[in-house]
Amino acid sequence: MAIQFQFEKTSNMRVPLKEPLPLSQAEALLEKENSYAVEEQSEMTFTYSLLNEDNVDVVQFSYKFPEPNFSLLGSIIKELPTFSEEEQELIVPWLEEGFGKKIRRAERPLQIQAPAAQTQPVPKNKKAKKSILAKFFKRQSKKQAGVIVEAPNDQQVILPAQRSSAQSLSQDILQQFEAALDIESYPEAIRLYEGYTAILSGRNELIAVGYSYLRTGQLQKAKIVNERLISSALTQDILLMDQLQALVNASKEKLSTLQAEPIEHAEEIQVLMNQIVLYTQEMEEI
Repeated sequence: MAIQFQFEKTSNMRVPLKEPLPLSQAEALLEKENSYAVEEQSEMTFTYSLLNEDNVDVVQFSYKFPEPNFSLLGSIIKELPTFSEEEQELIVPWLEEGFGKKIRRAERPLQIQAPAAQTQPVPKNKKAKKSILAKFFKRQSKKQAGVIVEAPNDQQVILPAQRSSAQSLSQDILQQFEAALDIESYPEAIRLYEGYTAILSGRNELIAVGYSYLRTGQLQKAKIVNERLISSALTQDILLMDQLQALVNASKEKLSTLQAEPIEHAEEIQVLMNQIVLYTQEMEEI
């Protein structure tokens, strides 16, 4: 899959702006500009985007020259820790195919810490989820459209005369799926997946469906989807959700026992209630 490079903003550089470039041409330009900056001890700054084959910007970075031994891919790899595990799960294979090189990345360790005791319930503060997942589906849709369509409980092989309508249906389903993810309508994304599994069977779609199940509390279904693709990020978040659910259940069980004598155990009851709120918030953020 082609990756294109585009300079968005530059300072003290002689390069084309807002013009998609092949990676090879971009790397040659960057090498030339960096050599000039090293020789002249002249500072250059630039912001660039990497575009998918539909000219949709997937990632954007800023950089500064001079930089001895500059490597475009090397500079991108250094930025990977700024992305979530879920995003890296999609970005890394895309970069590997575009650059034609294998990328090794460190996994974040899984850590769960019990929250500190609170005297007042903790207010909910659900952060906005900003995902780049949907940007990959336009690319995926071109490859997925129109070989097999799976309607609910019914599979059919597409004959030549049916291919045009099948491709149209596939494109429509993929667009609906992407739109559901854009607005975080996870039940709708799940409905589409369960109705049209063959269309939504690409790795990116399965990752998105796995997280849709997680974010609607359907842990077992998320595990089943993950068995089809073995995503390290999804595996980690499934384990986290599993442990958090166990902590919530244990806290609720203990709370039920203590509430038999609410006055005597008032402080401990409050602590447990706060813990349940915090664990629940953590599950909502996965």
